[in-house]
Amino acid sequence: MLLDDVLHATDLMTLANIVSLFGVTQKQSLLSDKTQALVEKSMLVYDFKSRPFESMQNHEVLKKLEHAIKFNKEIKIRYKSERSISHTNFKPYKILFLNENFYMVGENSSKNNFEFRRISMIEEVEYKNKTFIPHRDIHTFIANIQTPWAVFGNDEMLLRLRVSKKVRRFFLFKKYLPSQEVVHTFDNGDIEVHYTVTSLHELEELVIKRLPQISIIAPQGFKKMLKRTLRKKLEAL
Repeated sequence: MLLDDVLHATDLMTLANIVSLFGVTQKQSLLSDKTQALVEKSMLVYDFKSRPFESMQNHEVLKKLEHAIKFNKEIKIRYKSERSISHTNFKPYKILFLNENFYMVGENSSKNNFEFRRISMIEEVEYKNKTFIPHRDIHTFIANIQTPWAVFGNDEMLLRLRVSKKVRRFFLFKKYLPSQEVVHTFDNGDIEVHYTVTSLHELEELVIKRLPQISIIAPQGFKKMLKRTLRKKLEAL
């Protein structure tokens, strides 16, 4: 069997997307020869049409971030968003690949806040003349991050959804977040699905996508938030 010899399909898809994200060519590869051989062998059978949303060309920035994370170095970044350019001091903890985008996550030293920063928007990285001691609770939070909308310091919340039997197969065969749990099947075939999140926004997109085949059991605040979001969307039409 192919998967006994090479990469599992999920890992291969992620790796293939990462390679595409960096615009890697035969002349410029981020992969070892052994890994490259595994990818090429696997791609004889698999082909993934999903592609990342952004292109990563600032390789020098990535190299500096890798070095800073490895040696716990504080950095100063020049960050260009659609609205502004900012210069911020950071304690970088990790590079995350979430929702087909790369993020640098860590502490904003000026605000003492945990933040996500899109690496494609980081224009410059400058090493500061000091290192930092990583916090264990931040490492724990990073290990449990499910989406870019996770909020450090928030208590975890349990979201309970009722999913119609018409679309329940999508939830039975796929975990949309690592915390997803199918806990009950109703007499009519509907299922109850639980998620543990740190922000209601972590489930907003999924629920809106599956309406009206999903109803919110709890919390009621999530239902109110979605109603506001949907009203704004309708007003924009």
